[in-house]
Amino acid sequence: GFLEMSHFTHEFESFILKLKNGDLKFNSKILTLLLSCNDHLIQMVEQLKIDQSARVDSEELINQIKNTDYLSQTEPAPATENKAEESVSLEVTEKNNSSD
Repeated sequence: GFLEMSHFTHEFESFILKLKNGDLKFNSKILTLLLSCNDHLIQMVEQLKIDQSARVDSEELINQIKNTDYLSQTEPAPATENKAEESVSLEVTEKNNSSD
């Protein structure tokens, strides 16, 4: 129970410190992992309130925490929804520049 919680919270703290120190880039995947860890910690506390010897499996989240480098890679920029609009804007700019 408490030993597993200690192990999980140590890994979670290291993860948060990487974010704080700028070693990881914050993005939606990192946010999702943070929220999952928070939910997991709440679940652990609730289980330990009921049974101090309760064990909650944390291995999947710990593995995700240990492999956060790939999660913090820059997410691709959203694709432009309207290529025609982009093209028209470019044409107008080019015409304005050539008339100078």
